[in-house]
Amino acid sequence: MSEQQTRALALPMSAPAVRFRLARSLKAASVGEVMALDERGDVVDPRRSRLAGARLWLGAATMGALGWGSVAALGGAAFLGPAFLAACLGLVAWESRRLRELKRAIALAASGRRDEAAAAFAVLETRRPGPALKATIDYWIGSLAWQRGQFGEAEKRFEAALGPCYRTRRLEVLCWIVEFSLVQLLAVTGQIDRAQRIRAELERAPDGDYFRLARMLTDLTIAFHRGTAEGLPDDLYDWAHEALEMNRFGNGLVLLAWAFTLRGDEEMARHLLRVAPDRLEACFLSETDPALAQWMDEKRREWSLDADHDLWE
Repeated sequence: MSEQQTRALALPMSAPAVRFRLARSLKAASVGEVMALDERGDVVDPRRSRLAGARLWLGAATMGALGWGSVAALGGAAFLGPAFLAACLGLVAWESRRLRELKRAIALAASGRRDEAAAAFAVLETRRPGPALKATIDYWIGSLAWQRGQFGEAEKRFEAALGPCYRTRRLEVLCWIVEFSLVQLLAVTGQIDRAQRIRAELERAPDGDYFRLARMLTDLTIAFHRGTAEGLPDDLYDWAHEALEMNRFGNGLVLLAWAFTLRGDEEMARHLLRVAPDRLEACFLSETDPALAQWMDEKRREWSLDADHDLWE
């Protein structure tokens, strides 16, 4: 081997470039894609998102502003998986260079590159962002801390993000997202009573695609960590059907498998657990919910799912 080849092998491998990509829908979202939400929590397709951004850029130019008043990218809860979501919040104007930095940080998180994403958001935090952007950054840092099993830091950051959210209606969508995340985190860490109190207040949240999913996952998470399916809908098949139509959010399939197991429907539970791993990419379930990950691993071994023939396929 030549000296030049040896030197090339010794060079550190650079991480692949990351691109900010919008998903077409909640169901179609894949790892690395960001979804834009409107004020109801419905997914905004890429074309609508670009048109909204263009209109807001034009308005900023007309007013002589140098900033971005458009779709501000936010993430779905860590527990909702790697297909991170964006909310149309009309955040404070920010110069385009920093917007690029924000979008890059979000794209890293959406791709499951949690350490790089955390470092990128930490840099943004040093840039003295306004209250709205600071709330966004706190939310993201909290979500990434949760993905690494740092529950105390995640809870602290979520609560910090809620301060500015409560003070302005402009951040109402972010407020709902953070509160659903906080409730799930509280359930995972055993703070069931507090989780249930906050969950009761979330009935006022909008009924768009994202928030319907958030309600389902939140209720299942609380039920799992309470150890009882009491309070869940009598018929879980609608939830299972919706979850099976999605490319991501495999943790929801695991939670539903647990509920179906408790209710004696082992056939459905087996099917859900068999397809769940393919939808858990970059979900970091063993860190975000160790008890649920352990239950899944034990059941898959008990039922020999990797070798078992799936009657549903």
